[in-house]
Amino acid sequence: MTPEEIKQLLPYTDHLDLSKEEKIEVIKLVWFMMESAVDQAWGINPVKSSRDGFKQNSLQKTQGSLDSKC
Repeated sequence: MTPEEIKQLLPYTDHLDLSKEEKIEVIKLVWFMMESAVDQAWGINPVKSSRDGFKQNSLQKTQGSLDSKC
């Protein structure tokens, strides 16, 4: 979200009894929620997308296990 977009949306928060910083935080929160809803509707999952690039390792695999000799 750009500063210009925030400036454009600030008048919609004039009725709220909040400081300017709090109003900006509300705008960012609503923006994030709407962005997440749209992503979900389109089947975009940012967590899954970021994890797809990582190889998952299971700690339960027997290969490479440590042999404790105490």
